[in-house]
Amino acid sequence: MVAALTASAITGLAELHFFCTYAGMQNGMNFDERWLLNGEELVTFNIVWEEGANGTYHDYIYRSSGEPLPDGQYTLELYVEGQLAQSATATVGTGAPPPTPTPPAEGLLVRGYIRDADTGQGIPGALYVVLNPGITIDGWDGSEEQVYTAAQTDAHGYFELPRPLERNQRYSIIVWAEGYRPTGGDDIWVSDEPSPLEVEIELQRE
Repeated sequence: MVAALTASAITGLAELHFFCTYAGMQNGMNFDERWLLNGEELVTFNIVWEEGANGTYHDYIYRSSGEPLPDGQYTLELYVEGQLAQSATATVGTGAPPPTPTPPAEGLLVRGYIRDADTGQGIPGALYVVLNPGITIDGWDGSEEQVYTAAQTDAHGYFELPRPLERNQRYSIIVWAEGYRPTGGDDIWVSDEPSPLEVEIELQRE
């Protein structure tokens, strides 16, 4: 397996793509993409291989919030059945990360995965919706005006809320996807949880 990252020296890159040629793979194998930024794990995608024995594989990362990728050195590690098969690096921008913006003290950033409860695989296109304080799930009329913040998962089931939640506040949260039973709750209290908060939600098929 030979991997190559395609990047740009331009700050503000929206997507980072990789291509790899492979041979001897089998459908059903565990295939993991581990992305690191400046040596620290950024995200790992756990995939059940369904691409056949030989060919070329392509994937990419981006921020579901729509913001550009941070500058820095990106490393991609590809694992097959838990064993490192290949790695590659690419530099975005100058290679030096910009100063990390400090979120407001009361803000709680939320990100994570929405997965199929039976398979454990990420669900693409699932929605994570936080309603305005005081709006319950039953009381929501479906309008965007009553939504505090929301995000849709990418192809791997990953999402990032674009707006931090206020601390010492209660929210109603609902999560759903086509073909799955929605889940959520009212009066969810946001306290002193560390930010960003990593979450994983499992949805049952209907």
